[in-house]
Amino acid sequence: MTIRSIIKNGRDAYELDVGVVEGKRKRFFFRTKRDAERRQAEMERDRKAVGSAWAELPARDRAEAVLVMGEMRAAGVTLAGVWQAYQTGQAGKAVVFKALGESIAELLAAKRQAKRRENYLANLELHLADFAKGREGVAVASVGLREVEVYLAKAKSAGSRQTRLNRLSTLLAFAVRRGYMTTNPCALVERVNVELPPPAILTVSQCRALLDAARASDPKFLPYLALCLFAGVRPAEAQRLGWSDLDLKAGLLTIDGEKSKTRQRRVVELPKACVEWLRLGGDLPAASVRYRLGAIAHAAGIMPWPRDAMRHSAASYWHARVGEVVTARNLGHSETVLHKHYRALVTPKQAREFFALMPDAPPQT
Repeated sequence: MTIRSIIKNGRDAYELDVGVVEGKRKRFFFRTKRDAERRQAEMERDRKAVGSAWAELPARDRAEAVLVMGEMRAAGVTLAGVWQAYQTGQAGKAVVFKALGESIAELLAAKRQAKRRENYLANLELHLADFAKGREGVAVASVGLREVEVYLAKAKSAGSRQTRLNRLSTLLAFAVRRGYMTTNPCALVERVNVELPPPAILTVSQCRALLDAARASDPKFLPYLALCLFAGVRPAEAQRLGWSDLDLKAGLLTIDGEKSKTRQRRVVELPKACVEWLRLGGDLPAASVRYRLGAIAHAAGIMPWPRDAMRHSAASYWHARVGEVVTARNLGHSETVLHKHYRALVTPKQAREFFALMPDAPPQT
């Protein structure tokens, strides 16, 4: 077995070349050399252990094992798959061998082919690589309820646990569809209720402080802030937008399907305050958003930063100003969600003050 440093998918990686196994070259890929070395050591230990166990078998059992394994190989099924099928009462179903690491690679390739967002794919790969770490070569069919529950137990919150379960279930459901395993053990896991806190919004004075801090320390970040704060554009959508998507004269923003979270084209009516802040110019699309927003929020004295603060604020002030129908159309929300989460969060007076936050307006006191 040989470990080599390679470039895979544009990243530094390490390849563990096992050699030719059953007529095919067998290789495993790892992000770090340490992981590759750990897997190599495990395979060496397994090889020695299997050798000792094999030598202790009676000659008749060894001959029978060779015969059965040959028939299974010809049928394209695996010992682990057959055993899992027997345990789950589906002994009549054949399972094709596929390593856990290979299953993950196939899933990501299929999702990318299906045009899933890159940020989703990166998150999916991150969680699955964490689950598979050190056992990329084992059969995906060997993953059972115990392995799933051990992985979920590492989550630090109910939300994190739910995300881990969703990502892992995506992989195992894919493996079932491909015939690599018979059942998805994630279906046996009791799902938890994730209780989200009520939407936290910025006050009018906090919005003024945020805009003034950006103008003083990072004015090129103002277009991103204006679109998120006044137009309620989702952060991920705002990072895909350019100046060509804006018509400041008409006061309109067009979010094409390829840039929209919902994959549906949306035309947003920009309030006058948003247009005036956009006229100051700046970066679109914005880069280093998390770092720049954090620095501006700190300068404005808004710490900790509330989750989805700008979109929640926009939805609340819009709702108080024009009601559910127009707000839902502009934000790409359903009217039901708006009615449930944003009704009566702010008063009409506060909404008027919010939409009066022009670049040259006097500071809020």
